[in-house]
Amino acid sequence: MQHSPKNLIKIFTCSLYVLSGISLTYSEIVINEIHYNSEPNNALNEFIELHNVSDDAINISGWFFSEGIEYQFPQNTEIEAKGYLVIAENP
Repeated sequence: MQHSPKNLIKIFTCSLYVLSGISLTYSEIVINEIHYNSEPNNALNEFIELHNVSDDAINISGWFFSEGIEYQFPQNTEIEAKGYLVIAENP
């Protein structure tokens, strides 16, 4: 079965809309900012900032970073609606 170029564009466009809707559903917490110093790093000023873009508080207990840094969020860790949370080397 062959599709005309116009139909292929419609199928592709529809697929993008579906996929973008799926990705937006699962991207309520985003890495908003990273401050990184390359080696040798003598200043303790590295950090990662997370942002909750949703209208609801989100519990991130047990979430973790495993590459680059190793960190697991403790129990009862929440990011408020539209809020920010910073993980810092030296708070």
